[in-house]
Amino acid sequence: MDKTILITGATGGVGYNTAVKLLEEGHHLFLCGRNISSLAVLAKAYPECTVIKCDFSGADSTLKFVEKIKGIDFDVVIFSAGYAHYANIKQLSIEEMDAMNYVNYQSVYVITKSLLKQHKLPHIIVLGSLSAYSATPGGAIYSASKAALNQLMNALRLENPNLNVTMINTGPIDTAFIYKATGKISRLNKLIMIKTDSIVSHIVKVIKHPKKEINRPMWMYVGLKIYNIAPRTIERILKPLFMTKL
Repeated sequence: MDKTILITGATGGVGYNTAVKLLEEGHHLFLCGRNISSLAVLAKAYPECTVIKCDFSGADSTLKFVEKIKGIDFDVVIFSAGYAHYANIKQLSIEEMDAMNYVNYQSVYVITKSLLKQHKLPHIIVLGSLSAYSATPGGAIYSASKAALNQLMNALRLENPNLNVTMINTGPIDTAFIYKATGKISRLNKLIMIKTDSIVSHIVKVIKHPKKEINRPMWMYVGLKIYNIAPRTIERILKPLFMTKL
């Protein structure tokens, strides 16, 4: 059955590739992003594709987006938009901190709150990060914003038992996201990067068969759970593994 699906952060990476796959399956998509020129080809090729220019870095622009989608009953909403700027706490500006917090979880809160007023509740799928379970040098605010996003979704699920909420927490994915955040990609990140197609496949599958949570790669998820049992000891023994962002 064709679904009406909203995807944020659809102009590149996982969002864009998910959009292509879902359009091929015949769904009606609303694709959102700041640089909508990259979506022009999709809009031209698929009449069931609607493109919306948006910016989630602040309250005013996010509320304008909410007004644009008011009255549309979505079957699925995929929050794929994200922002990172890796720098140590001394160097990171207040403006960069605010932008990460708003894009990564506050905008999700504002949009989700409006979606709860729909006639039918959508299946909410959120692209999170395994960084929510452990901060690393240079990634303090990014990790904090992703941890806040996870807790927001946990509370949302508990407050609304009839609402399908899926968190997809990942390690580094082979998109331009990391390079934009740091200007470089560490050798370790290159070795452990997840293929974009793998995450897209999980998203498409979970639309058909909802799950509460997906964590990939699983070895990293398990490792971070162990880390949280004895964090100071593991930091001392495996310190180089935590230095991938600076």
